[in-house]
Amino acid sequence: MSRALWNVQASFYGALRANPISQGILKNENHALMRLLHKIPKKHFEKVLDIGAGEGNALSVLNASGLACRECYAVDCAEKMLQRVQQRFPSVKTCQAHAENLPFADSTFDLMLCVGVTEYVQNLRALLCELARTLQPEGYLALTASTRIWLNLLRYVQLHALFLREENEVLTLCQETGFAMLAKERTLLQMQFLLQKK
Repeated sequence: MSRALWNVQASFYGALRANPISQGILKNENHALMRLLHKIPKKHFEKVLDIGAGEGNALSVLNASGLACRECYAVDCAEKMLQRVQQRFPSVKTCQAHAENLPFADSTFDLMLCVGVTEYVQNLRALLCELARTLQPEGYLALTASTRIWLNLLRYVQLHALFLREENEVLTLCQETGFAMLAKERTLLQMQFLLQKK
């Protein structure tokens, strides 16, 4: 989706997710992400990056997980989404950028969250290469991918062009770009993976 369309949707993004069905789905996805984060043996991180931060949902889960970080960054292509993150999390450093072209040096982060992003990226290999570039060796990545089920097709009504994937496709690309899978979860709409850079 274009940056302009995300900026428009930022105005009513919360309202789109406010209905009971969306709230239930998001709650289950957050619980699954929390279970993955609890499997990380390291409890304190120097630099954490939330990619495609939206309004900061993954940052909320991170805060509730008990994991701590010295510096936290949020990246999103939409400036209005980053404004919402800044309102909710004033200490988080925000940066407007696309996930496939991050403005950070190699091996900057020791934990990355990439939640609800891959379904908007056509070239998943390019995204994973960029995440591997900016993640430290032995660093952790929490990654989600939307599944090919009919409920995800309803998201096209919101003008979302989605790239829905199979689990073996995602895992093969993760392995080929230098990640090892440590754990996985499955929710109604998502596959969730805890990965570590080799």
